[in-house]
Order: sequence, then C-alpha cells, then structure tokens
Amino acid sequence: MRLLIPILIVSAMLLPVAQGGGVQVAGPVVVLDPPVIDFGTVKQEATHRAEVQIANRGTERLEIRGIESDCGCTVAQLPDSTLEPGETVALGVTLSTRHFSGQIAKHILLATNDPGAPKAKITLKAFVREMVRVRPTAIDFGAHDRGETDTATVTIHSLRSDSLRVLEVVVPEERVRADVERRSAGDSLVHRVTFHLRPDAPVGAFRETAVVRTSHRLAKSLKIEVAGQILSFFRTDPPEISLGQVREGQTRSRSLLLRGAGEGNHRVTGARCSEPALQIDVAPVEPGRVYEVVVRIPPEMPAGRIDATLRVTTDDPAQPEILVPVRGSVRRARR
Repeated sequence: MRLLIPILIVSAMLLPVAQGGGVQVAGPVVVLDPPVIDFGTVKQEATHRAEVQIANRGTERLEIRGIESDCGCTVAQLPDSTLEPGETVALGVTLSTRHFSGQIAKHILLATNDPGAPKAKITLKAFVREMVRVRPTAIDFGAHDRGETDTATVTIHSLRSDSLRVLEVVVPEERVRADVERRSAGDSLVHRVTFHLRPDAPVGAFRETAVVRTSHRLAKSLKIEVAGQILSFFRTDPPEISLGQVREGQTRSRSLLLRGAGEGNHRVTGARCSEPALQIDVAPVEPGRVYEVVVRIPPEMPAGRIDATLRVTTDDPAQPEILVPVRGSVRRARR
C-alpha cells in the first residue's frame, strides 16, 4: 500500500482541472489559431499579412519569451507577452515573397514557458509564382562534326502586365548565334531565344555563358550556359580536364587522349596551357593516330582556382588547334 501513495499523487497532478463547465490543463498551455497559414498562389515581390490568435488554455500564466523566424517573415510586436488563463492576444505576421519562388513553407517560432510547447511553431505556406522564369538555364549541343549545325531553345516566361522586353542577347559569337521570338500566352509573355550552333565553329570542347539582357527590374541580366564539342579528325577523351581540388604542396595529373577518327594520319605537334604554372607533356601512343596529353598540378602551384584552356596543335589543316577546358583548384594549406 505504501508504494501506491506516490503513484496516486502523481496521477492526480496530471488530471485536467474542471472550471466553469469546461476543461483546462494544469500549467500554462499555448494554443495557436491557426497554426498554419496558406496564402495560396502569390506573386514575387509582394507582401502578405495575416493574424494568428495566441490563447492560454491552461491554469497558469503563459509567458511568450521570444519570437524568431527562419525567413523573410516579419512579426508585429505583441501587445502583451504574458497571458493569464483564458486570455487571447492577436499576433500580426507578414510574409515578403521578394526572394522566393515555387512552393515555400516558412516558420515563426514562439519561445514559451509551456512545457509541452517550448517552441510553438507558426507555419506560413505559399506557392510563389516567379515574375520571370527561364527554362532551361543551360543547354548542351553535345558532340558534332565540324560543319554540322544544331539548335536549342530557351523559353523566358513573364507576367504580361510586366511588359518584359528582351533588349539584347550576347553570345559567344564564334560558336553560336541567337534570335528571339515574342508571343502572348494567357496572362504571360513568352520569349523564345533560339541558339544556333555555327557550322564554322572552331574545333574543340566549349562551355561558355550567353547573357540575355531584359527590361525587367528583377531580371536585367539572365545567364545561360552554352556547351558542346566540335569534332574533326582528332576526338578528345574526355572533352574537358577536371583536376579536382588539391592542397598546396600536393600534385595531381590527368590524361587526355586524342584519337584519330577519320582516314589517313595526322600528328599532334605540341600543347600549351593558358595557365603557365601547369605542366604539360605530350606522348604518341600510336603515331599519326593516338596521342596522350598529361596535365599536371606541380607541388609549387600557388593556391587559387584553375580555369584555363589547353591548346593542342596538330598538322591537320582542318583542325590546326584543339581547345580543351581545364578546371580545378589548389586549396591553401592550413598554417
């Protein structure tokens, strides 16, 4: 019997307390109404406001000790940060959609003395419609023999009320050209930017940036990555060299094979890199057909990003120079 007494006392402390025909839980209890606010589909660069009722449904004073958010949400000052049992206060919340797009769920946290909800959470949901949407943001023409051409299209959607105009398309002219078509679709303006691979594009792999300049205040400069590979007698494998990341004092090398794909024979006559600190070696594997080029980070290479171009020369008049991107970085050693 003695063992039952403390158990009965604890059980009694956990029971709800009846007052005035209703039921209140012992201690402070925070209740949010509503705990989730869904603003639906909204525009970028807009501000949306709502109110959340904060109530104390417990038997002791509720203290709201702090408010924080994980987003571009702003919270109005509470008129009272302590609520007696049964009291309610309105909390004004604001969601700014300037930097968001797509489906979002942001949170406001209230620090309270409610042991069951020390961090009471308010969720703000919305689907933010982009004022300017670009699809895709990168195009890859793949591999083409020199003389071939190809096209790829990027679509720019904007709200018709914004009257977006494409002012200029700046492209890597030796590789591609571009033209623009504009049309209306419902409440949107649609610009189709078509990139044309030039038949006289120089041989080699490329990865460059085209810039679409517009009249829109939020999208004055849209960047489109343009990549591909132009082939002739020699085919490069891989199309670009990735050296990865090394620490200062370390070395790393990567190999590039140039294989003859056409009839006859041609020689690789040399190779040099726009980054002079990199070491370059050329060796014939099958003279006139296959050559290996080794690019090496030496131990004395200074820290920094590597964004270079390997230039391989040949005796093929249709392919006198092959350009191969070289990427990597040297990380500063810890002192």
